[in-house]
Amino acid sequence: NGNGHECKTSERAIRQMIIETDGDSYERMRSLNQELSFEAAAREFRARNVAFDINHFKTLHLVNENGVFSNLALLLSDQCIHTIKAAVFEGRDKSVFKDRREFVGSLFTQLNDAFAYISQYNRVRAEYSVCTALI
Repeated sequence: NGNGHECKTSERAIRQMIIETDGDSYERMRSLNQELSFEAAAREFRARNVAFDINHFKTLHLVNENGVFSNLALLLSDQCIHTIKAAVFEGRDKSVFKDRREFVGSLFTQLNDAFAYISQYNRVRAEYSVCTALI
């Protein structure tokens, strides 16, 4: 603060100041992490033939008018701090865990990994039998 004394501000106080200036929409609020990369997002957009580069970040609300990343950018970034958790239970009463996983990374990566995980356990099975009548 200029007088030789260190001024410490808690993360909670910083978040409150951001809410006061940005509003309370999580996705539109500025991300505390401004060092973001988007390799997984770029792959997903490219796979769908949709343009995704720095020129589109403002249109997609990934950056504000000052070029500051939003929390939406954080969610789509490779540095996403949120996770998806999934569990598989034995039987119908959900009292015994068979398996559980936590998925990390960009929401695109998390969703792809979670869908693959669910597909392992959500197999659709059909059995066919042929009946012949004896005459």
